[in-house]
Amino acid sequence: MKRLLFFILSFVFCVSLQAAPTMAEQLFERFEHSDGQKRIEAANAFMKELQKEGIADELVEFANGTSEDSLTMIVWYWAGECFYAQQQYARALEYGQQALPLLQKKGDLLLQSDCLSLLGAICFRLSDYVNASKYAKKCYEIDRKLNDHGRESSSLNTIAGIYLAAKQPDEAEKYILKAIEVNKMVDEPQRMAIILGMASEVYGSLKNYSKALDYARQAYEKEQQLGRKDKEAVRLTQMASAYIGLNQYENAEEALEKAMPVLRQNKNLQSLGISCNLMGKVKLHEENEDEAVIYFTEGVEIFQQLGDLYNEIHSQEGLYEALKNSYPVQAMLHQERVTQLKDSLYNIETSSQLSKYNAEYGNDLLKEKGLWNERFIRYTLLIGGSLLLLLLIALIWGICMARRRDKMQMNRYDKLQDNMDVLNEKYELLRNRYSNAMATRTSDDEEGEEGLTPADCEFLNKTTRVVEQQVEIGKFDVDTVASQLNLSPSQFRRRLSALTGTSPQLFIQNVRMKKARYLLDNHPELNINEIAMKCGYEENSNFTRVFKRVFGITPTDYINGRLDEDVDDETQD
Repeated sequence: MKRLLFFILSFVFCVSLQAAPTMAEQLFERFEHSDGQKRIEAANAFMKELQKEGIADELVEFANGTSEDSLTMIVWYWAGECFYAQQQYARALEYGQQALPLLQKKGDLLLQSDCLSLLGAICFRLSDYVNASKYAKKCYEIDRKLNDHGRESSSLNTIAGIYLAAKQPDEAEKYILKAIEVNKMVDEPQRMAIILGMASEVYGSLKNYSKALDYARQAYEKEQQLGRKDKEAVRLTQMASAYIGLNQYENAEEALEKAMPVLRQNKNLQSLGISCNLMGKVKLHEENEDEAVIYFTEGVEIFQQLGDLYNEIHSQEGLYEALKNSYPVQAMLHQERVTQLKDSLYNIETSSQLSKYNAEYGNDLLKEKGLWNERFIRYTLLIGGSLLLLLLIALIWGICMARRRDKMQMNRYDKLQDNMDVLNEKYELLRNRYSNAMATRTSDDEEGEEGLTPADCEFLNKTTRVVEQQVEIGKFDVDTVASQLNLSPSQFRRRLSALTGTSPQLFIQNVRMKKARYLLDNHPELNINEIAMKCGYEENSNFTRVFKRVFGITPTDYINGRLDEDVDDETQD
């Protein structure tokens, strides 16, 4: 009963969160209902909020007189990115599709590629694999025109993932091998690690577990070289899946015990849920059904939260296997849930196949000679009306059956209440033991991960030197710094944020402020305006405002405070 109450409260809490529009949504609505100068102001406010929330890497600003088409297409594209980040996939798809023709009209290939990549990801999340593949392939074609091998390999990796989700691993294999080949031309280890991880999943789906393990190990080694602990945990999960396929359960358990604390710490729910399912399988192999129940139950909670029907099926099947000997009646409830989930997936896949059929054959059929005549239209209306009537009858019948099933389900739950109470008490006891054990392991892991690697220190030192050099010449935007480090802006932002917890803009600002304080301390011959110029501030007011925000005092007060300290020292002498 306690767990049931917890689920209800969690659901109500999530609904309340979803009902409240975010600041970005409010600003976008203001943009949609504005015109003229106010529309440009609303667009700038919206883009500033996206940068603040970390959705946009750089601030996009619109000048007065920006054309309506340019303003609209960019804001609509970023609205798609915003709603995708909020998992509002239907709204994200709407604005992405509206932005695409405007971007194509402008002819900016880079923006077109970004928009197509976004639309592919949205359709993938909506299980519309046909359109996801269409958008991803168009994105790949543009990346090839741009001769950008890095983006090209990412597009190929995305296409492979789509075919894998659509249960076509043979097709996925072709694209992932091509992605590996293309990425070797640019030697980008971060991207290669992601591609190798996808290769492991493709070969796991093909039941070639030896290859799956080999690719997962290669990906893991890449992540170790990069020092990305969170990604190492993901690769360990992929290795564990391959180990289970090879019946090497001890190795799988060892890999999962290393991975799961890191996944929890980084709140990587998708990989954590998959790890729970894998650990549940390990516990079933060990005939430890009680612990298996704990892991599969956590998997169910995670995948229900994410709306991942495919992986929830595996969790529910695991619960059925773990409970069928001790609690057969309770196990049947999970088996029924598996049936419901498979029916839902069947409907999704059927819709995708119908879309594919219409896309490939529909237009050609309509163009055949003699179809566009009165008889065809009359028959079409007749058949359409009949189908609509049948659909209405089926809908009414479905509602009646659903009500009947709900009533039977409620009766069944009432009869099973005593058994569920016993199971819940046992589950809570085991969960507490598990939580204590995991807390101990997590604290041990955290103690072993203190400090930065030499590679991380070298990266931060080199970044600081580059920023200082750029400040000297008055050019210190993120793109320039990233270029000096041989990284893309997004790669630079992710790595710097992982090491320092701050954005590139904040890091650059801190370097400039440290230089300002050094000049104030050691060069009394310089006035505040000269120091501001040396730190890259053309206006003294901007420099004063930033200095006060960082140090809590204005430059003038800082100098006066230093002079007072010097006078006190001389008096004491």
